[in-house]
Amino acid sequence: MRILEQRKALLILAILAVLVLAAPSLIRLADGNLLPYGQEPYYHAKISESLLQDGFSSDYPYHLLLALLGLAFPSFFIALALPVMLGIVSLLLYYAALKRFDMDKRRRTLSCFILIFSPIFLYASSSSNQHILGAVLLLGAFNLFTKKKRILFALSLPLLLLVALSGVLPSLILGLLLISYKRHNPSSRTAWPFSLLVFLLSLAVGLFYYSNLGFFPYTERAPGIIAQSIWDIGGTFGYTFIVLFLFGIGLMVTWKRKRKYVLLYLTLAFLLTASAYSQHTNIYTNFLVSALAGIGLTRLLSMRWELAVLKKTSLAVIVLAVLIAGFVQVTLLADEGPDSSTSQALNWLEQNSDPSAVIISYPSRGSWIEYFAGRKAVVTGLYPSSKPYQKASSDIYTLFTSRNLDEAKDLLTNYSVSHLYIDQDIYLDITGEQEGIFFLFRNNETFKKGYNHTGIQIWQFIGEER
Repeated sequence: MRILEQRKALLILAILAVLVLAAPSLIRLADGNLLPYGQEPYYHAKISESLLQDGFSSDYPYHLLLALLGLAFPSFFIALALPVMLGIVSLLLYYAALKRFDMDKRRRTLSCFILIFSPIFLYASSSSNQHILGAVLLLGAFNLFTKKKRILFALSLPLLLLVALSGVLPSLILGLLLISYKRHNPSSRTAWPFSLLVFLLSLAVGLFYYSNLGFFPYTERAPGIIAQSIWDIGGTFGYTFIVLFLFGIGLMVTWKRKRKYVLLYLTLAFLLTASAYSQHTNIYTNFLVSALAGIGLTRLLSMRWELAVLKKTSLAVIVLAVLIAGFVQVTLLADEGPDSSTSQALNWLEQNSDPSAVIISYPSRGSWIEYFAGRKAVVTGLYPSSKPYQKASSDIYTLFTSRNLDEAKDLLTNYSVSHLYIDQDIYLDITGEQEGIFFLFRNNETFKKGYNHTGIQIWQFIGEER
């Protein structure tokens, strides 16, 4: 009977997840926009296509998966469908992982409910990115590694390798979770040496990968970390106030057995610290935050209240706040660019520029430029905590708000820029700064307008030597 009830709960959660996670893409499709939203899908699609066409190597399993799927399916379909499928799988594995830590059915179900409607999970599971695959591999490896059957333990080993190849962060999280599980369940057959070995090997593989990459993204603090961590004030990778409230209650509940959960607290502290250097860390942290928020919500449900009406009203407001945050996030994601006008403008740029051309625009447009136009962008918005990004981002802001021709020419020359891409949102942002570079565009000896359609402008930088 319990097994049937558990399967029923999982089925309901899976159906709910499908409806919610697919909603942003379905809304876009209903509006006639077939393109995936955001910038990450285009960054990953370009790498995977290069892998197939040019033999470009990538250390991420996600790019290899995209490349293999690209042999059978269109890239846009993969970018729309794969994140949703990975999100559902991660949800089911998350439910199983919570059970491994002896959470009862109500807490598991409420934690999964909070997770589904969390803005971070909605983004990660509806937009193509390598982190949701990292979460699936991490949770899958954890569940198999901690099983009693040897065959399942053996199956976890290749997953452990894939986790290590997914980057240093999921590797460290997995190592910490395995050690935490051993402390939580001393009688488990999971051996300490294996757990420690996974931790050390993951660290070694992750460090080796990033040393080859040329930089380590967790050594430079991201700007505006507080704003980015709170969804209600604009953080895409942030938590809602209501979830943080439930999270606080969950912490207080579990603090009564703090010795048992000490390593989980350390894992959480590590992730919260790492999120100050990379906002994508919150994709992983969100699983732990949702678990504690689920415990907090369960506590509120089981408490005795003086007034039953007050209890029902308060809980209804909390649940409604969780739902509203999810629905608002769905609409925000559905409204993100690009759209057909973006692809048309960048296809024009591809046909009317040299293959070696360098294009300058806001960082969030960089991946679109490189994918649709096949031209190098000055910077993309994928590593906002890195020093090269921060320097280029500052220069771009200076350029687009400048009314000093010499200053603008120096910046454009330093980055070897040939064209400037400005869409409607950038235009409104710039003109809010008293015209900015549009004042300089009057100089037809330096700038030449090449494209102007549906609110998108592409200007060519001529300069003295062009």
